[in-house]
Amino acid sequence: PFPPRSPYSDAAIAHWPNAYFLRHSVWTYGQWPLWNPQRMLGQPFAANPLSKVWYPPQWLVLILPPTVHLHVLIVLHLAWLALGMAAWARAERLHPLAGTFAALAWGLNPKLIGHLGAGHLDMVYALAWTPWLLWAARRLRDAPSLERGAWLGVVGALLTLADLRVAFYMLPVGAVYGLVSPQATVTPEKGRGWRPWLMALASLVLLTAVQTIPLAALSPYLTRSLITAQEAAVFSLPPRYLAGLLFANAGGLQEWMTHLGLPVLGLALIAHRRQSGVIMWWIVAALALLWALGSNGPIFLFMVERLPLAGWFRVPSRAWFVVALSLIILSAYGLDRLCLLYTSPSPRDS
Repeated sequence: PFPPRSPYSDAAIAHWPNAYFLRHSVWTYGQWPLWNPQRMLGQPFAANPLSKVWYPPQWLVLILPPTVHLHVLIVLHLAWLALGMAAWARAERLHPLAGTFAALAWGLNPKLIGHLGAGHLDMVYALAWTPWLLWAARRLRDAPSLERGAWLGVVGALLTLADLRVAFYMLPVGAVYGLVSPQATVTPEKGRGWRPWLMALASLVLLTAVQTIPLAALSPYLTRSLITAQEAAVFSLPPRYLAGLLFANAGGLQEWMTHLGLPVLGLALIAHRRQSGVIMWWIVAALALLWALGSNGPIFLFMVERLPLAGWFRVPSRAWFVVALSLIILSAYGLDRLCLLYTSPSPRDS
């Protein structure tokens, strides 16, 4: 994957070398690579989240050559994304057609494809786990148990180990979906109160500690610790690019890709107000949009100046992934409503 008219790609200059170095270190020296001596005077390797040393699917490179490995991971993650959206739709008891539409809309939305074309493979990997995060949160919400809480933590950990930047946006979305939704069922009688949710949090923290603890230890030496709020706001979404909701910007910069397709917008607008969390998803989309505007909006600079750690997650326009996910979920609700209206109308549609 290469961007249009670009002489380089993150897939070529980052992901391929990282995969090769992991394979070479294990098979040549019998060592798990914690340090990379081949860059400058040496740099931490496993502590860098972009190396994905602790992301289990990355270990497939120990079997496959790096180029084949990257191709296989792209295909497998896109298939996993589609299955996850279908599983979420089934947990939501949506019509199968609505689940199929959601899978296509999320897996083929232009921003995701744009980042894939730019070689941002780790972001695609993490986005493939997003519907599974919602699926696990929905299952835990419907029937809380310690086992389901642990599974939610496992899914959240895999998403985090795939890409910490995507996790910065999607983990809060999963928490809101599980805990704030009108149908949340966290009660002492059903699921022993907060214990399943604490189990999810504990599982997430413990399973990602192998990545987060070394990263925290190295944080004083990272250039990102010196980044200013204005520098973190690079590629803030210009308001004029909101026109992309209606008009596709084919071949445009992936960071400013806002097109979702007119069917997604149209179906989102008819999502039934009585369906689970419709208002919640509109609020999530609105907040994510304001964040994506970065220095052009009221939220990003205000938060980064008060919480410098948020500046590590630069390029605020990537919050558009949350906008896209929210509108696609709303469009699935809208299509489910149409399917019910034209097949077997029920009192909830009256």
